[in-house]
Amino acid sequence: LVLKDISVKEVIDNILIQYEEEAKSKSLVLKNETNKQVTFKSYPALIMLIVENLVENAIQFCGVDHPFVKVMCYVHEREIILEVIDNGQGIQEEYIPKIYDMYFRANVSSRGNGLGLYIVRKALDKLKGDIQIKTVLHVGTTVR
Repeated sequence: LVLKDISVKEVIDNILIQYEEEAKSKSLVLKNETNKQVTFKSYPALIMLIVENLVENAIQFCGVDHPFVKVMCYVHEREIILEVIDNGQGIQEEYIPKIYDMYFRANVSSRGNGLGLYIVRKALDKLKGDIQIKTVLHVGTTVR
C-alpha cells in the first residue's frame, strides 16, 4: 500500500464511469456530489475498494421507480465522511447484524459472493474508519 494524496471526487468519478453501462440498462442515475476540493492523504487502493464495493451494492439492489445512487464525500470537523445513498430495496432489519459477515447474502437474488461489505469493513479497519448503515425496506439505504 502506498500512502499519497487522494482527490476523492476524481476517485469517485472514475468508479462511476465503470458502472455507466449497467446504470443505463437499469435507467439508474449515478451522481457524484463531492466537492472538488476534498483531498486527503490515505491509501488509494483501499479507498477505491471501499467506494467500488458500496457503489456496486447500491446499483445491484437499486429500486425500480426513478432509481438513483448518489455518492458524496465531505469533511466534517477532522473526519472525511463518505456517503453512498440509494433508493433501492433496503435491508431487512433482522439481517443488519450479519451484513459484515464473510459470505453473508441477505438477498437470494444477489449475484455476488457475500464478500462486499466484509471487504469494506476490513479496509475501514485498516484505515481506522467506521461504517454506519441506515436502511428502510423498499425505500433505500445510506451507507456512511
